[in-house]
Amino acid sequence: LPNQRAVEHQLILLFLNYTLAAIRDSRDLSDENIEDIKKGINNFKKQFVKANGQPLLVDANVDPLAVEDVEQAQIKVQKRA
Repeated sequence: LPNQRAVEHQLILLFLNYTLAAIRDSRDLSDENIEDIKKGINNFKKQFVKANGQPLLVDANVDPLAVEDVEQAQIKVQKRA
Protein backbone atom coordinates (compact mmCIF):
# COMPACT_ATOMS: atom_id res chain seq x y z
CA LEU A 1 0.00 0.00 0.00
CA PRO A 2 2.77 2.58 0.63
CA ASN A 3 3.88 2.31 -3.02
CA GLN A 4 0.29 2.63 -4.22
CA ARG A 5 -0.15 5.80 -2.15
CA ALA A 6 3.05 7.23 -3.55
CA VAL A 7 1.83 6.57 -7.09
CA GLU A 8 -1.58 8.10 -6.33
CA HIS A 9 0.15 11.11 -4.78
CA GLN A 10 2.29 11.61 -7.88
CA LEU A 11 -0.70 11.26 -10.21
CA ILE A 12 -2.65 13.88 -8.31
CA LEU A 13 0.31 16.26 -8.36
CA LEU A 14 0.75 15.70 -12.10
CA PHE A 15 -2.95 16.42 -12.62
CA LEU A 16 -2.70 19.65 -10.63
CA ASN A 17 0.48 20.69 -12.43
CA TYR A 18 -1.17 20.02 -15.80
CA THR A 19 -4.23 22.07 -14.81
CA LEU A 20 -2.13 24.94 -13.47
CA ALA A 21 0.06 24.91 -16.60
CA ALA A 22 -3.07 25.08 -18.78
CA ILE A 23 -4.27 28.11 -16.81
CA ARG A 24 -0.85 29.75 -17.06
CA ASP A 25 -0.56 29.15 -20.81
CA SER A 26 -4.10 30.20 -21.69
CA ARG A 27 -4.27 32.98 -19.08
CA ASP A 28 -7.86 31.86 -18.53
CA LEU A 29 -9.23 30.67 -15.21
CA SER A 30 -12.39 28.98 -16.40
CA ASP A 31 -15.06 27.37 -14.24
CA GLU A 32 -13.83 24.00 -15.51
CA ASN A 33 -10.26 24.81 -14.38
CA ILE A 34 -11.52 25.83 -10.95
CA GLU A 35 -13.44 22.57 -10.58
CA ASP A 36 -10.39 20.57 -11.69
CA ILE A 37 -8.24 22.32 -9.09
CA LYS A 38 -10.83 21.67 -6.37
CA LYS A 39 -11.04 17.99 -7.34
CA GLY A 40 -7.26 17.62 -7.31
CA ILE A 41 -6.91 19.27 -3.92
CA ASN A 42 -9.74 17.22 -2.41
CA ASN A 43 -8.25 13.99 -3.76
CA PHE A 44 -4.87 14.99 -2.35
CA LYS A 45 -6.39 15.67 1.09
CA LYS A 46 -8.18 12.31 1.12
CA GLN A 47 -4.85 10.47 0.96
CA PHE A 48 -4.03 11.37 4.55
CA VAL A 49 -5.44 9.02 7.16
CA LYS A 50 -5.08 8.58 10.90
CA ALA A 51 -3.39 5.52 12.42
CA ASN A 52 -6.83 3.93 12.87
CA GLY A 53 -7.52 4.26 9.12
CA GLN A 54 -10.07 7.06 9.41
CA PRO A 55 -9.61 10.04 7.12
CA LEU A 56 -7.69 12.94 8.60
CA LEU A 57 -10.06 15.41 7.03
CA VAL A 58 -13.80 14.94 7.04
CA ASP A 59 -15.88 16.43 4.26
CA ALA A 60 -18.15 18.98 5.83
CA ASN A 61 -20.71 21.16 4.19
CA VAL A 62 -20.02 24.54 5.68
CA ASP A 63 -21.01 27.99 4.62
CA PRO A 64 -18.39 30.69 4.16
CA LEU A 65 -18.02 33.31 6.87
CA ALA A 66 -20.05 36.46 6.49
CA VAL A 67 -17.99 39.52 5.59
CA GLU A 68 -18.86 41.19 8.89
CA ASP A 69 -17.48 38.17 10.79
CA VAL A 70 -14.03 38.48 9.24
CA GLU A 71 -11.58 40.74 11.04
CA GLN A 72 -8.49 42.30 9.53
CA ALA A 73 -5.24 41.55 11.30
CA GLN A 74 -2.20 43.76 11.32
CA ILE A 75 1.27 42.42 11.73
CA LYS A 76 3.94 44.79 12.94
CA VAL A 77 7.53 43.98 12.13
CA GLN A 78 10.11 45.20 14.57
CA LYS A 79 13.55 45.73 13.14
CA ARG A 80 16.57 45.38 15.36
CA ALA A 81 18.77 48.41 15.66
